[in-house]
Amino acid sequence: MNRTMFALLLAATGFTPIAARSQGAAPAAGGASTSSPFKKDLERGYRLKEQKRGPEAVAAFAAVLAKDPSNHAALTELGYLHAGLRHYNTALKYLRAASAQDPDNMRLRMDLGYAAQSAKRYDAATEQFRIVAERRGEFQAQAQAALETMKASSPAAGEADVKQRRLREQGYAALSRGDKTAAGKSFESAVANDPKDAAALKQLGFIDLDQGRLAEAAANFEAVRALEPNDYFVALQLGYTYERLQKKEQARESFSAALASADEKIHGAAQTALRSYGAPAAGAPASSL
Repeated sequence: MNRTMFALLLAATGFTPIAARSQGAAPAAGGASTSSPFKKDLERGYRLKEQKRGPEAVAAFAAVLAKDPSNHAALTELGYLHAGLRHYNTALKYLRAASAQDPDNMRLRMDLGYAAQSAKRYDAATEQFRIVAERRGEFQAQAQAALETMKASSPAAGEADVKQRRLREQGYAALSRGDKTAAGKSFESAVANDPKDAAALKQLGFIDLDQGRLAEAAANFEAVRALEPNDYFVALQLGYTYERLQKKEQARESFSAALASADEKIHGAAQTALRSYGAPAAGAPASSL
């Protein structure tokens, strides 16, 4: 796909983005499939983007998404287009949804990380870069460099921000060693330092769940949901946690929330869970292109 606009914009922020892709319409494998009922609509969006008519291209891809909410091509292009228009938080929303559909796409994760940086969502950027940095492959070195760049050139942060990042980094390092006790202590300290640290709360939830502290896990997942209501994976895990706690109504509510996910695996798991309650579940989202 053509991501030149996003690459140039991010370069202007002082960060080193993924190398710009070739100009022109996206190939069938990554964009409009030859058998897609939305082929013409997608091609119109690509043409408008090539003509540098950003707002019109946004409208074209948004029209596709209105018909097919899980359309991967439209989600991705809307992410890059909004980044080009400096609508960073909106770009982050679309790129996050696209990445959730293709979690092994390290290129997309890198760009998601850069979008998060531009939106000043440093925790989210760190999380994406760290995932790529721990995966051997084409982008590992670049992700490692991005993490170092963030440490060296992040906006002048107060001592509290520096301490917060250090506590999270200690937690992630402990997790990579398999020391969940030490990781839990670091993330607990991070949450004590900043109760709105969603990344630390999420990790605490999973650690609590792994160690059988179900009530604590549910509390931490609920806190994450309050901060990031579109994190449907956490909604799904919260449902399972409430199920184990024999809190059927809360479990049903959490599974129902997870149904909104564009990720077919999360949506399908939520559907399956809801059937056990005899609750009607929405149909599966349309397959991404």
